[in-house]
Amino acid sequence: MKITVKSSSSHCFDESTLSYAEEKLEKLEKIFQPIREADLVFNESKGIHMAEVTMYVNGKIIRAETKDTNVRSAIDKLKDKLERQIRRYKEKSIDKKRHVKKEFPEEVIPIPEEELPMIIREKKFSIVPLSDEDAIEQLELLGHDFFLYYRISKDYKGLAVMYRRKNDGYGILMPEE
Repeated sequence: MKITVKSSSSHCFDESTLSYAEEKLEKLEKIFQPIREADLVFNESKGIHMAEVTMYVNGKIIRAETKDTNVRSAIDKLKDKLERQIRRYKEKSIDKKRHVKKEFPEEVIPIPEEELPMIIREKKFSIVPLSDEDAIEQLELLGHDFFLYYRISKDYKGLAVMYRRKNDGYGILMPEE
């Protein structure tokens, strides 16, 4: 696995902490293979250490972040969090193979236009064709409230946004042609 490390300052970690983090992340490969690469980010602010990782696994992205007063404790928490996510993903994959079920999302309610805040960050990423089930899986692995993807279903092929609804379940937004 290729591990890229970034830090806001050099005093966030030293070589022993770096090797400790790499050792912890490499243990995850025993649970789930192949993990292509991982981006590890360390930050420190007011005595609180933050560790964040984004892993690229079989076309999926798994992301987690933790905070602690000790950098090694933050790394331990990060490894535990990633391990839980990977195990949950594997269990869902096994269940999906056993029980193929078709679920259709609820009708999408249009969102009223609001005043847009100032754009602070812009991010580019590749869009791959996915089924709705795979999009939900990716949404859960990322831990986000929405996910943009190229939807492939019986009745629609095109860009769509999967989002988590407040009252449980998911919704899909699609552009009208």
